[in-house]
Amino acid sequence: MKHNITSFPRYIVGAIKWIFSFIARHKHLATIAVFAVIVVFLDSNSLMKKQELRDQNKVLREEIKAMEEACHRDSVRLEELKNDSNEIIRVARELYFMKRSNEDVYIIKE
Repeated sequence: MKHNITSFPRYIVGAIKWIFSFIARHKHLATIAVFAVIVVFLDSNSLMKKQELRDQNKVLREEIKAMEEACHRDSVRLEELKNDSNEIIRVARELYFMKRSNEDVYIIKE
């Protein structure tokens, strides 16, 4: 079933004619508007995509900072373990439940 322009309601036909006449009169404005829509929304390097990438960059930089702080804490802890034999014994007893030959270890789960 083919539609003829006269089969549409009169207000739709009037709106379509007005839009085309506006575009015909203001070609430059219509071109700028289409360009702006492409730049802001549709392009692979659009402004919205750039904002998403900035937000992602901020999150990743915060993660990097947290990882560097953790690395620093672990490095300090490693130096403590290298230099202090009592620290090694404490870690072995707390984490791995190691004991001396003359003592008993009781594990109480909470």
